[in-house]
Amino acid sequence: MVLGFNYLHLVRDLPRTLRCIHALLAAEGLFISKTPCVGDMNPLISFALLPAMRAIGKAPYAGVFRVAELGREICAAGFDILATESHATKGNDNRPYIVARKR
Repeated sequence: MVLGFNYLHLVRDLPRTLRCIHALLAAEGLFISKTPCVGDMNPLISFALLPAMRAIGKAPYAGVFRVAELGREICAAGFDILATESHATKGNDNRPYIVARKR
């Protein structure tokens, strides 16, 4: 069984969401994510633009974390990360593909 999720940055409780995903998967099931890691992007986005857009109702909640933090959260939820890759068409893409297997 494979379960994919592209917008982990939009959930308010990342650890709980990852535990729920873990519970949905069969033994040794795969979890695949491509999630923007705002913490690795330009600081103006996370500290100025995003809060301002939320304040005027033009952006939803978005968690600010780095690729390494996301990896730690996925492992803490009971997964082993098999691969982390970036497939950017231009420059640095802070939306890593992460493939993890349920322990």
